Amino acid sequence: MSIEQALAEVVAADEPLLGGEGRAVPAQGSSSGTWHPFAVRVEGRSAGAHVGGGWKITHHTTEGTTAAGAIAAYRQFGGWPHFTAEWRGGRLRLFQHLPLEVAARALVNPPDRWETNRARTIQIEHVGFARATGRWSIARYAAIGRLSRWIEERTGCPRRVMRGVSFPHPRRLSGRGFQVGAGHHGHVHVPGNDHTDPGRGFRIALVLREIRRPHRVLRNGVQGADVIAFQRAVNARANGCRRPDRRLSVDGIVGPNTIVNGAWAAWILGVGRTQADLRRRGISARVQRLVRDPTLRNKTEKHRATGRRRRHCGKPPRR
Repeated sequence: MSIEQALAEVVAADEPLLGGEGRAVPAQGSSSGTWHPFAVRVEGRSAGAHVGGGWKITHHTTEGTTAAGAIAAYRQFGGWPHFTAEWRGGRLRLFQHLPLEVAARALVNPPDRWETNRARTIQIEHVGFARATGRWSIARYAAIGRLSRWIEERTGCPRRVMRGVSFPHPRRLSGRGFQVGAGHHGHVHVPGNDHTDPGRGFRIALVLREIRRPHRVLRNGVQGADVIAFQRAVNARANGCRRPDRRLSVDGIVGPNTIVNGAWAAWILGVGRTQADLRRRGISARVQRLVRDPTLRNKTEKHRATGRRRRHCGKPPRR
């Protein structure tokens, strides 16, 4: 698949691609191994098999503005990572270049007996500049976190920073410390390398934590702790309205019932003019906040809720 074809597929997508937030892009090529189901596959050249050590995730920045530019550089210089992650239009657009079972090539391997690329590290190139990572949005870090959870679950990489690693005060690890270590780190921490990405401002705490507060639109397939919190809030509204038919299974995955019953819960609280309007483009962060905490509603919404609750609470629809 060419760079142009890959980018055309991403631009044509109607929904975000990562974390189940949109349609799966059909896999291209014949390589076996573990590939992210919502990544566009643009295959590169590996450094061979992993040779040992603890499982790790390396965070890079491309020092550029587009995934296309980064992929062109990989083709020219050979420094292929496993993933390129581009934040555009409020979405994480994900490209995968290598399966998890082989090593990437985005690090320098020093001339000693310790490995870098082949030391069981999954490498992510984040499109952007190291100097700007401290200003990236919480939503972007949440998406990076979801990608990291996917990698962690399939490799055994622990959900923590590697021993000896600090992002605000970085230093290089020893060759042995890097190879045997496990967890998250940046290019700046890798021995024998001179890059400083992903920068002192990279907010690794946001990558590692589960963000429970509303921060994104909930669409079919989205998963996470914020989804669980919203589903529980919908159930609380259904219980308070004596409508057990509106209760949800709390599984942390947005499906049609979460959208429909979530819109109903907001509408019963006086939010929005129609339920169709509330669910048309997914459940917005504002709607989630109001369903989870009805005290945040304005006077108009509280007034509308009185009539709606009188007509619809305790009265399941006839079958």
